[in-house]
Amino acid sequence: MLEYAAHIGGTKNGKKQYIEKYTWTDNSGVQHSEDKYIDLYTGGIAFDGCFYDDAGMESDEGRINQGFPSALREKYVQLVNFTHDKGLSAFPNQLSEDWYSDQVSSANPGGLPSSIDSRDYMLLESCHSQVGFEGRPLWRHVNGTEGVWNYYQNWYSKVGAKVVVNDYLYGTGGGSPLSTEEFFELATYLLCDSLCCGADYIDLNGLLTWDYPNIFEKLLIPKDEKYNVTRVAKGHYILHANGHTLEVLRGDNLDQGETVSIKTLNKIYIYFDNIRIKNAFGGLPEYSNVANSRLDVLEKDVKTIQTSYKSTANIYHRMMIDDWGKELVFTNFVSTTNFIKNLEKAAKKGIATVDIVDYESNRIRLTRLNDTQINEYVEIDVTEKKGHTFEIGFQVKEVTDTYIWGFDAGKPAQIGWSWMSTTLNVVQYSSYYGENFYGFIKKIVIPEDTDEETWKIRICYNGSAGQSFDLTNFYIIDLDEFGEDVTKEWYTNIIPSVKAAQNNNGLEICYTLDVLDNYSFDITWNRPEKFANWSGLMWQISEGTFKAGHTYEIGCETYEDNTGGTGIAFRMYLPGLGEQWWPKTSKIKSSIYNDTRYGMLFTLPESITTSGCNITFTNTSSNYKNSDGNYYKSSIRGLYIYDIDEENIVLRGIDPSNSYLRICRVTDEKLKKDKKLVGNALYITDSGKMFITDFNGNRTDIVK
Repeated sequence: MLEYAAHIGGTKNGKKQYIEKYTWTDNSGVQHSEDKYIDLYTGGIAFDGCFYDDAGMESDEGRINQGFPSALREKYVQLVNFTHDKGLSAFPNQLSEDWYSDQVSSANPGGLPSSIDSRDYMLLESCHSQVGFEGRPLWRHVNGTEGVWNYYQNWYSKVGAKVVVNDYLYGTGGGSPLSTEEFFELATYLLCDSLCCGADYIDLNGLLTWDYPNIFEKLLIPKDEKYNVTRVAKGHYILHANGHTLEVLRGDNLDQGETVSIKTLNKIYIYFDNIRIKNAFGGLPEYSNVANSRLDVLEKDVKTIQTSYKSTANIYHRMMIDDWGKELVFTNFVSTTNFIKNLEKAAKKGIATVDIVDYESNRIRLTRLNDTQINEYVEIDVTEKKGHTFEIGFQVKEVTDTYIWGFDAGKPAQIGWSWMSTTLNVVQYSSYYGENFYGFIKKIVIPEDTDEETWKIRICYNGSAGQSFDLTNFYIIDLDEFGEDVTKEWYTNIIPSVKAAQNNNGLEICYTLDVLDNYSFDITWNRPEKFANWSGLMWQISEGTFKAGHTYEIGCETYEDNTGGTGIAFRMYLPGLGEQWWPKTSKIKSSIYNDTRYGMLFTLPESITTSGCNITFTNTSSNYKNSDGNYYKSSIRGLYIYDIDEENIVLRGIDPSNSYLRICRVTDEKLKKDKKLVGNALYITDSGKMFITDFNGNRTDIVK
């Protein structure tokens, strides 16, 4: 058949060629042997070589998954030699050291060399992707290029055969095929990664050769030159050619068998001359198609979302990065409505003496002269603040009696009557004062559907002559004052600082707490005379913090203890989920850092009615020493709770998919540090430079 395949259309010349002696056993157990010959042909159409599909994946019983026994390898050595004897190149669908190397292995116990040489080719089929289902390809050998890299670095000079990398850009069956954006982003990665690992030939099923991008031409070099290829780490390659640099970095969280999608493609980073690219094929037709499809989706979404988020859809796309703006300071409505001055004026009408007053910190200390009641209000116009979240905060420094002062709020965001006392004070994060604010904080949302135009927050002054009350750091701010265009360079840490933690359950303190920074600490249960079960730390997360339907990640940079088990653990009382445990043994693949670390993920139900909770870190066992006699000790570094769905997190250079032109007001100093540029953006620097980027972040200067 080989001779016939090499000369299709030829005729038998009457000659035969001996191949091998074939021995076999029939059903009765009788052994037979016979010589095997092939007919020889003359004439016909000449061919250059012979392709062996799935080479080495056979057995006497049929195909096997991978690898092959030594007897089969020897037969392929003979087959390749026979192919060479006919003046043809061999082209096996196989790339493994068992096939081409002379290393001793189960397939090659004698360490015999392969008959593959510089005349031949080897195919790595489905190197990155394979034909999938529901119209989409699947990720196949996510480390496939490691085999190509290994061959070219360690064996190519000895073997000489060239590698052909093959991949697929489609799937079978129904379902939705790759979008134009996904198709070309996948093709860009397959092409660039194959180039970076040193492959000689690239075959992309679903893409025509003449569709290859311009950068491909820039990286091609003459045959007598060599590529300068560097392997930084697994999945991370750098190619230097013709004065250009191509770098490909694939995260470890790309899983074999996963369906190709924008989400998985975003785990891949490609840099051409230090500029991140996603679609190297992008011409105007491709960009137009992508932009139109995104606009169609956005139009449908905007029609269904609430008023405040409709404005977000516009504002967000106008300003992507803003280095120029001064640090934003929220408007304190307590100050702008002159609440402290008005309270001072009312008190001086013979009701109380004003012992201390400070308009800057909104502090006032009063001592009553009689029992005349005072009602003072902070009145806020909420006509344009529907859907906004407000934060109220204050510290009660002193109060003679718990039931003297109180506060409430009317429609549209009602707050029931609450007495103001020092017991309300806890250390926590304040959006106005920052970390380690000691006082009371409450968040509340102005309903979207309210017809109310004003919102009143009241503080009521009761009591008898001689009683004192000292209020300070009183503030009311609109957390959405600056709109959704206020981008953040990192996620907001929801958990208060370590200094804000309280002693759990009011138990006696039987431990030593060493605070290293706001989110790092060591805790040692080293006071046995006061030991109690469940002793440890407790954080209060205020109402208005958690959001329905959002997914959160709690974790830390490092977590060490000497208990040898789960006797010390975090316990959370989450809205809609109830009690949840996070022991040291729980690890996750972080959605924030893209690594494996100690932590836990949780999604809150859409139906939650509360939005705060308590979190404890306690010794849940009845012991305080381990088997070595050492006191239990835990060391936490970098504790955090992040809202994975938090809006407007802009990590510089890692831009969200977006078809709108985005404005970036940057400083030259920060721009120098940006290794990647936001795509489809207009950059203006503080020195007057101006440039624009395409969808791949490629820069074109307008004003130098």
